[in-house]
Amino acid sequence: MRRAAFVEAGDCHRGDSKLHHVVEQYSAVLADDHTRTLPVAVYGFLSFGAFDWGALTAAATLITIPVMTLALLIQRHIVGGLAMGAVKG
Repeated sequence: MRRAAFVEAGDCHRGDSKLHHVVEQYSAVLADDHTRTLPVAVYGFLSFGAFDWGALTAAATLITIPVMTLALLIQRHIVGGLAMGAVKG
């Protein structure tokens, strides 16, 4: 289903009904508790009346730690790639 929605997204210039169908497919996939992305799940901590700042901060920290760790581990390769791309010739 996901691949089909992605392929159909490339054909969205054909009409709004096609694009609307793709959006409905993606919203159906992301609406399930097991298939939500992390930012959408963290957004679930927010409520209309009050914020649970402790839970929100803990979730944001747990999401950020693996990303920062990976970036620090491959920092040398990232900088090397940027430097090689900046060299003319």
